[in-house]
Amino acid sequence: MRLRALKIARVMGIPIYVHYSLLLILPFLTWSFGKNIILFAQMLDVPTDQLQLPPYFLGFLLSVGLFVSITLHELGHSWVALRQNIQIQNITLMFFGGIAQLDNLPRTPSKEAKIAIAGPLVSLVIALPCLFIGLYIQAKEMPDLILYVWQLGLINLVLALFNLLPAFPMDGGRIFRSLLSYKFNYRMATKIAAIVGKVFAVVFGIYGIYQGNFILIIIAFFVYSSASQETRNVALKAFSGDLKSQDLMTTPIELINADTPIEVVKQKFIHTKQPAFPVIENGKIVGIITSKILARIFSENNITAGVTDLMERQVFTVRPEEPIYTVLLRMNQNHQEQLLVVEEQRLVGIITRAAIMNALKY
Repeated sequence: MRLRALKIARVMGIPIYVHYSLLLILPFLTWSFGKNIILFAQMLDVPTDQLQLPPYFLGFLLSVGLFVSITLHELGHSWVALRQNIQIQNITLMFFGGIAQLDNLPRTPSKEAKIAIAGPLVSLVIALPCLFIGLYIQAKEMPDLILYVWQLGLINLVLALFNLLPAFPMDGGRIFRSLLSYKFNYRMATKIAAIVGKVFAVVFGIYGIYQGNFILIIIAFFVYSSASQETRNVALKAFSGDLKSQDLMTTPIELINADTPIEVVKQKFIHTKQPAFPVIENGKIVGIITSKILARIFSENNITAGVTDLMERQVFTVRPEEPIYTVLLRMNQNHQEQLLVVEEQRLVGIITRAAIMNALKY
């Protein structure tokens, strides 16, 4: 279990998570699709009296189909990234779509464009045959199935076209930035693409308020904040220069055994001032006692839980040569204050957000 997300599958070696917000939006989507089933059927000339499935059950199936389609869309990005030796940390499905978290950023505009276009192409590959089936195959024998396939095709067509809008951080915005990078430096290209993204966000927001469309308002907020965040990330990349995780990591690192008493952990922290403690069992790292957990240990008296009960079991790592800006991105993506620095499966240090922020002050 990840923070606020549940792992549901692993495809191509990539863990796929469902964010809790998806569970909140799923009933709304089911209701929205379900109440429009009759309208969809009339658009396709499907006799409504021949439909066998309840409208809201079809709405639920369409909601599930939407997020399966989004997963395939993100896997399209991921497949192209993997072919370019860019590893994917995970794919997370949320109420506004999906996010594939890349291990590092594409180094050239052409690579970024190829990765960005792959998702919409997957959506189009799904959309076109589904729309063909819905429009050109008679619905008399299987009206529910034909209606479902046609509507799924329409959803994927909208997904592809919406993502191709030149509004950063959507796929079209990334393609737009890659094209701008041939004329401007990367920072300026990002700034221009982000401004265009913010303009789209404002338009989405105004239209969403006018129509009373709550989902569109949330998407507008996401697009606007993401465009701002990307501008800050690129500025950080330029500001941090050639700093790498090995330059700021804490080393050597003292480990603690899974059966170490809490009082011993307290003493180790006092004497070493180490920011976090990896936990080992049978010679393998099985978790980490983070700074937040250490704060709890010192603030609460008579803690009866053991190290394995308190530790975080999911451990996030970076390589020694990882640029500082990607280390910070990793911390933000995974809500971490520290990451283990690992080289060829060997722990060599710990890098903290505090150490990075302190270094960037000077």
